[in-house]
Amino acid sequence: VMDVSTSMDAVDVKPSRLEKAKYELSRLINSLKGDRIGLIVFAGTAHLHLPLTTDYAAARLFLQTINTDLISVQGTDLSAALKLAINQVADDSEQYKVIVLVSDGEDHLGNITDLTLEAKDMDIMIHTLGIGTPSGGPIPILDNNGQRVEFKKDRSGNIVTTKLNDFVLNEIAYVSGGKYIRVENQPNAIIPLL
Repeated sequence: VMDVSTSMDAVDVKPSRLEKAKYELSRLINSLKGDRIGLIVFAGTAHLHLPLTTDYAAARLFLQTINTDLISVQGTDLSAALKLAINQVADDSEQYKVIVLVSDGEDHLGNITDLTLEAKDMDIMIHTLGIGTPSGGPIPILDNNGQRVEFKKDRSGNIVTTKLNDFVLNEIAYVSGGKYIRVENQPNAIIPLL
C-alpha cells in the first residue's frame, strides 16, 4: 500500500521519498518466493493499482509506474487505503496475510485504530515503512520534465516542510503485530522484512 501524495516527493530522503520507497519495495519483491503481491496507491483516495498476483515481473513494472500524479485528489487517507487492502486479502484462504503500508504518515484521515484492530482480528499483520525524516524536507514542484522549478509554499509564501509522522505508523504496526521500520537514507533499510 503506497502513499502517492505530493509529500512523497520531498527530498529529505534521496533521491526522494517516493523513489526510495520504490527501490526498497522492489528489493522486497525480489525476495518473494511464491507469495502473491498486489499494489494499492493512495493520496486523498485509494485505488487498486495491481491485483494480487505471483507475476513478480509485472509487480516490478507496475511499481515503477507509480508517481505522485496518479491520484488527483490530494491528502493522505490512510483509512481508505487500509480498508481497500483489508478487503483485497480478507477472503484469501492463505494462512499468512500481510499488508505493507508505505507512507510518511502525514495528514491521516478517519479512524485508523478501528481498521487496525479489524485487521488484527482477521489475522492480517500490517508492517509499516515510514519514509522520511523527523526534521522533514521541502516538497518540490516539478515541471513536465521532472525538473524542480520551486518548492511548495503556504498561503503566506513560506516553504512547506513535510515531516515523518512516526507515531501513527508505529501504532498501526504495533497494534496489528507487525514491524515498523523508519526508512531514511540508509542502504538496505528493509532488511528486517526480508
